[in-house]
Formats: sequence, structure tokens, C-alpha cells
Amino acid sequence: RPPVAPKPPAPSGTFKSPFLDTENHKELNQLFNAGCIYVIAPQGSGKTILTGGIIAARLLIGHRVVVFNHHAAYQQYSPLKVYGRVAGEGMEAAYEDICVGLNEVKDEVDRRYTVMRTSKPDENDKWPFNYEPWTVIIEEFSSYGKNLPDKELLEKIISISLQECRKASIYFVFVTHALNASFSGGGVAGTVTQIKQNAPKIFLGNKPAADGGMRPTGYCDIEIPGSATHKKVKVPDMSKLLPNPKQPLDFTSLTGSPAVEMSSEERLIEYAKGRPVVTLAEAVEHGLASNESEAKALFVTLGRKGLALLNNDFSVMTLTSGT
Repeated sequence: RPPVAPKPPAPSGTFKSPFLDTENHKELNQLFNAGCIYVIAPQGSGKTILTGGIIAARLLIGHRVVVFNHHAAYQQYSPLKVYGRVAGEGMEAAYEDICVGLNEVKDEVDRRYTVMRTSKPDENDKWPFNYEPWTVIIEEFSSYGKNLPDKELLEKIISISLQECRKASIYFVFVTHALNASFSGGGVAGTVTQIKQNAPKIFLGNKPAADGGMRPTGYCDIEIPGSATHKKVKVPDMSKLLPNPKQPLDFTSLTGSPAVEMSSEERLIEYAKGRPVVTLAEAVEHGLASNESEAKALFVTLGRKGLALLNNDFSVMTLTSGT
């Protein structure tokens, strides 16, 4: 895409109350505002609420949020863009979709750096660009090293997240069950050491619950490179930020922000994934177009872009294999 035009800054560059309360270390606020965060948490430790709160906070300060999660249920993260959720397909297709999304993130970082390298500040030492900030949420990261088909892409994304992301206004949150050899590569040389040495981390814990399962301890350990490790830091009540605490991964009520809006074409593509065909009547029925004429125009647009195949009268479409 061409370089973006300058735009006004987001309402706030950092998180503020109620994201943190006075009982927490100042270092926790520093960590939540870092360009790259690793949330390391076993099941039942509260990572869903914590991650959901981070997403809501980033949306509130004007970020575009994209999610990578091959285990996401149909309505989870609505209405955000989710890579890895491919209807009617198995895990192989889910990981291929994740590779598509990671390549798009990588290309966006490269594009932004190209603009920075070829631009110069004005007479007031101000740069002629102000990128829309992105937050990239990568869930279930511990499985990527074993299953992601493109190991070089995985290594590149890890490098970008640790070294280049903040200058490009792209922020990463990795969520994983453990920090070990299978955590990020199982074959991607040096990545675990790189993460251990350079990435800010939140370690959540759990404890037995009365019903026999596990529940959060309410505390975490935090680790910031170049700083001391802080033990038993009280986890803030992230549910204060969630638009729907009963469904913590539903962000529908925050869609007023342009950061989460999807175009009509994107919505149609998302719906069509995993379906053999989509008809005009089906597109109208599911709210993808207001009438069949509008639906046909969308079909034709996708066809001209090489994203869909159409029948003779443009009343039925199917996505191409590369979509």
C-alpha cells in the first residue's frame, strides 16, 4: 500500500487508570506499555481476562488490533480480524492462514521503515508521518515452532517484535503456556535465548479451586530486561476495561473506533472462508450487503482482484485458493 497520510495522534499514548491501581509496582505500568510483551501462563491463571483487558485498553487509545489464534471460537474477538480461524478446515489450513497474517504484519513493518528511511524532518524537526498504531495479539504461541510451516517467517516475526516494532508503531503481545524449548521454535535457532534475554514478561500463576479446577492467584511475577525481577505483583482488575465481562473476548461495543472496522470486502472474505460457495441471497441474509445489487458489486470487485471466482451471471462466488 502507499504511505499513509499524516493523522492526528491517538487520544493517549499510554495506559492510565483503571488499567492500574495504586497497589501495583510502577514497573508493571512500564511493562504494559512496552513494544513487546510475553504473557506466560498455565490454564486457569487468568490470562483470558488479562489479554482481553490489554486488547480493550489498546482499542481505547486508538490501536488497530489483529489477533492470531487457531483455537478461537466463532464469536470470540468479535469484530476484530482473527487469523487462524478458518471455518470448515483443519489445523493445517489454520496455520497457513496464520502465515498469511504474519506476512502481512511483516510487510507493513517493512513498508513503514521504507517511508522512514526515505523521509526527512521539516524545519521544526518533525517527521512527515504518524502511523496508525497496531497491536498484534499472538495466542497459543507455544505451538508455533512445531506446527508453523514457515520457520523463517517465525524467526523474522520474533526479531521484528524485539527490535523494530516500536519505531514502526506496531506492538506485540505473545501469549504462551511456558517458556521452554517448545515455546517458540523447537527448531528455530536462538529464538528462546533471544526472548529470555530481551523480552519483557508477565508470569501468571494458578492454584487449586474449590470445584477441583484451577483459579488465578491474583498475583504475577514480572521481568523487564535490565531491571530487577519483581515477585508477587498484584494483578490489576482488568475486567474494568472489558466492554462485556460475561464475554471477555467480545469487543463489539468498541467498534466506534476506526481501528476495528472491517470493510465490506473484508467481511465478505471472512464469511466466505471455508464455504464452497456464497450466493447473492446468502450475502444479503447475513448482512454482508443491503441488497443483491450491492452484493453483486462486491462479488465483481473480489473477482477483478483475483480473490474470487464467479459464475456467468455473477450470482455465485467462491474464494480462490490464495485468499
